[in-house]
Amino acid sequence: MTECPKTRSKSPSKKSEDGKEPSYRDIVINRIETRDSEILSNSEPQHAAVLYEVMFDYARERVHIFCENLNPVVFGRKSVLTAFSNAVERGVKCIVLTERAPSPDNPFYKALTKAAADHPEQIETKALNGKDFKFNLSYADDRMYRFELEREKIEAVASMNDPETVNILDSLFNGLHLLPVPR
Repeated sequence: MTECPKTRSKSPSKKSEDGKEPSYRDIVINRIETRDSEILSNSEPQHAAVLYEVMFDYARERVHIFCENLNPVVFGRKSVLTAFSNAVERGVKCIVLTERAPSPDNPFYKALTKAAADHPEQIETKALNGKDFKFNLSYADDRMYRFELEREKIEAVASMNDPETVNILDSLFNGLHLLPVPR
């Protein structure tokens, strides 16, 4: 596995010299680089996309995702698709579980299917058709996560440095992963 990419910009969590507020992406990257475990609010699709992009960019070993159906508003963004491709090329293992099978024309699902064909030892997908969960969760390596307890409310939280919570989410994810797929 190769190293994670360098930060594209230094990212202070306070106003820059020109008086501008840092972008959400800059704040997320700053939290990774400083190993800050402060909780990030995440209630907009573009912020969710930033979190997935950054998780794929910084993951060294694994990214696990459980969601309803890989919403293209989040996962279909070019930045997320590129970060996913780069993670796969670096050898990052990805397991994606969905409640329902994504549409075959979903851009991320297409990329995932291609990656699974090209790198079957790294990529796994599974649709738990018929199961109805109300939450989304994802995590990368042993410290970065995004968790949405009630996805209908569109109110997720994230942290870029919280191994304890990732350990709990990993247990939950592994339980989901073991569920049989209904026929």
